[in-house]
Amino acid sequence: VSTQSTWGSSSADCCNGFKCFEKNQWWSGCKSSCNPNEIDTYDNLKWSCKQLGGGSSGGSSGSCGAFKDGFDVVGSNLAEKPVKSAQECCDLCRSMPNCQAAALWNNICYPKASSQVVAKGGVTAIVKSGSGSVVNNGGNSGNSGNSGGTVYCPTGNDMNLEFGSVSFKNGGWEMSGSARVSSKTAWNLLGGYMEWDMDLSRVADGVNTNFYTSSPSRPNCGSSCYCDIQAGSFTSCMELDFIENNGKCLGGTALHMFATDGRPNNANCDRWGCNSLVKYNNPTVHYRAEVGNDGYVKVFINGVPNTNYGPQPSSEANNVVVRTMQTIGAVIESSQWYGWVPGEGQCPGGNAGGLGGSFVRIYNVKVKGSVVQGPVPNKC
Repeated sequence: VSTQSTWGSSSADCCNGFKCFEKNQWWSGCKSSCNPNEIDTYDNLKWSCKQLGGGSSGGSSGSCGAFKDGFDVVGSNLAEKPVKSAQECCDLCRSMPNCQAAALWNNICYPKASSQVVAKGGVTAIVKSGSGSVVNNGGNSGNSGNSGGTVYCPTGNDMNLEFGSVSFKNGGWEMSGSARVSSKTAWNLLGGYMEWDMDLSRVADGVNTNFYTSSPSRPNCGSSCYCDIQAGSFTSCMELDFIENNGKCLGGTALHMFATDGRPNNANCDRWGCNSLVKYNNPTVHYRAEVGNDGYVKVFINGVPNTNYGPQPSSEANNVVVRTMQTIGAVIESSQWYGWVPGEGQCPGGNAGGLGGSFVRIYNVKVKGSVVQGPVPNKC
């Protein structure tokens, strides 16, 4: 079944004979046909297949010579603009003298100066009439949206205050006692990164402060949309713990791709995770979490990679990262709490009473990625 990527919960302007079908209350897509209750191989969610609207018959004629589903366009982006349809993306390309083709991915249009396309699931290549196209089925252009280098600097308006005492300032947030925040935006981080600083000098012993991502299947509304890898009242989702700190003593990176019960040395990175620890010698720490186009996660702590994973993630685990980033994205989650910390027994112990007076500062937050769900946040 051919699919043209769109996002939304209302009728989509589908082109070239496609029809708009509902996946669920948060997602719809342009498809040539739809089988009720079919499973989407990207996120394992079912399609309701309720038809929301018809496709236009002439979207690919005249101004745009071809709509190529499952293909991306190589080269850097001339622009990055949210659109409602493939035709609108085509019109944007037509309005730019240097544009030869455009990549449509999750309702974001990326006009390009090149008309060379490569096979890539979930992306629609839109080629102007007369431009021609060169198809390279074995290539990899990276991911649309990240090749242009868009960097976001989220503000308080871009975040959900889920609970606790939180102040948004200095390009981040400060938390006193038990608290949690999350981003309203979910990004595709393939080929991109998240970067931030943390001041742990006033964090109590044994308190967990963190910066991680989760991947809810709907636009993130805060605590009622929360999910992570563990079993709970929510549907489990991929969780990438870029950093969880044990007081001001030690930090750990833990990757969780498969929502299965933990077992020793599981390279599929289950609920126990693929883990790497590092001791701190200074309470002020700089972090940069990079996600490769192959799904491999590399967290740098003060410039040093923290990648001594036990075990190293399998290719299957990395493939989960790729599929999830392309279809759902990842939201920022950050909290301060007491109950579990990495490296227990390697740092001074604490108690629940210390949480109330514990204070953490997270600042200079930057995200390089493309928006998959939610609003477009503040750009740097």
